[in-house]
Amino acid sequence: MAIWENMKQSSFPELKEERWFEIAKGFNENANYPNCVGAIDGKHIRVIKPSDSGSLYYNYKNYFSIVLLAVCDADYKFTYIDVGAYGKCSDSSIYKKSILYQKLVNKDIQIPEKRLITNNGVPMPYVIVGMRHLAYVKI
Repeated sequence: MAIWENMKQSSFPELKEERWFEIAKGFNENANYPNCVGAIDGKHIRVIKPSDSGSLYYNYKNYFSIVLLAVCDADYKFTYIDVGAYGKCSDSSIYKKSILYQKLVNKDIQIPEKRLITNNGVPMPYVIVGMRHLAYVKI
């Protein structure tokens, strides 16, 4: 834990608007996906059942795990992680309890304003793409 506390600012600095533009440019150039500022998904990490934990860590895949929820940029580099949730928790419930979700809802993250991407005159928001069962949050 001490390593994380000392390293998190250098490893995962708060992203500013300029960095979001760079990430969106990467998705547009690499995947032809404009206004995308991240791709999110969850992954179960197999663990040995912690003592006295009951079924907290037992997941739908029939093994014990913790969950890693991560957002990556177009170069597959992590821009956000949340790790350690019980294996029994769904990705969407972990997301809704995450610091990322709270910051998006409270508009505490400097994501750029909507912009035109076509000639139809309708500005489009920046998005984080992910699993279909994650709650949609306008950013």
